[in-house]
Amino acid sequence: NAALAQAWVAWPGQLLLIVGGADLSGQTFDHQVQHHPAWRSRRPAARWQRVLLPGADHTLSRNEWRIAARDALLAWLACQPALQNDVSFLDKQSSNRT
Repeated sequence: NAALAQAWVAWPGQLLLIVGGADLSGQTFDHQVQHHPAWRSRRPAARWQRVLLPGADHTLSRNEWRIAARDALLAWLACQPALQNDVSFLDKQSSNRT
C-alpha cells in the first residue's frame, strides 16, 4: 500500500478512480484513499476524480455498468487539457461500443 501511495503522489497527471458500489476490493481501496492518513496526506484533490457506479461489481458484469464506466471515462478524457483540442476520436470510440 505504501508503494501504491507513493506512485499515486509521483504521478504528474490526472487520476480517475472508478468504484463499483458492490465491489469489495474497490470499496476497500476507496475507503483507504478517503480515510487512511498516509493516503489522505498524499491525495492530490485537484488532480483526481472519483466516480461511483452504484451496484456495480468488480468486473462490471452488466452491460449497463460497462457503459456507465465507459461514459465516465470518456467524459473524464474529454476534460483533460492534453485532449482539449482533439476529442473527435472519443465520439468515434463511443459510437463503436454501444
